Amino acid sequence: LLFFKRRIITWPLKGFKISEIIKVLQSLLKLYFYIFKIRIIYLICKINKKELFHLAKIGLNAGLQLTFEVAAFVIAGLMAGTFGKEQIDAHGIALSIAAFTYMFASGISSASSIRVGIYKAQDNWLEIKQAAFSSIKLVMLIMGGLIFSILPQLIKKNS
Repeated sequence: LLFFKRRIITWPLKGFKISEIIKVLQSLLKLYFYIFKIRIIYLICKINKKELFHLAKIGLNAGLQLTFEVAAFVIAGLMAGTFGKEQIDAHGIALSIAAFTYMFASGISSASSIRVGIYKAQDNWLEIKQAAFSSIKLVMLIMGGLIFSILPQLIKKNS
């Protein structure tokens, strides 16, 4: 199948390779124009390379941490896949619960980092300490509330 201007063009099987080549060339052409567009934006905005490199250096640690977390979950999923169907299902349920609870802490930490950054720009160390500890307390309260509200129901259901 070849997608051209939102229409599907079907060719016989021996034309399949030609359609694939056209798709690849079309993708390369789009990529070229995308890079060219970014180059024009780069020239117009005059991005500071030193600052951009400094920000990339700061964000590299968090990016690598998230990459390794995802890799650990993928490896655990592959290991669960070797045990059987029920184990894969159980792993999927556990992963969904972990992702659900992780979103609370991740969202609060993002908001907290913005608050801390604002107070750091104002050089207000008392507010930085208060913002950091309030976010830690809020995450502990939410996680504790989730654990104590869900755990008894799970125990009742299994016994």
